[in-house]
Amino acid sequence: PVGCCERCGKNRNGFMRLELAHIDSRKFIEHKTTDKDVLRLCGPSTESGTCHHWVESTREGREWMRVMQVRLMEGINAC
Repeated sequence: PVGCCERCGKNRNGFMRLELAHIDSRKFIEHKTTDKDVLRLCGPSTESGTCHHWVESTREGREWMRVMQVRLMEGINAC
């Protein structure tokens, strides 16, 4: 489903929101952003405990994003 976090699988409800997290920083993308450039993650990115915060704040999160980028290129989505 489009309405779930691609890391934790929680779906959009009540207080949780989903955000598009760029795998590569927007300043490094020279083309128009596509669905292969972003992941849907629970947020906000500024709130600890959310998946968007985790991918932007930890080495493990950034490594996970790279794995997910390969999966996106292969046409495999987490949700």
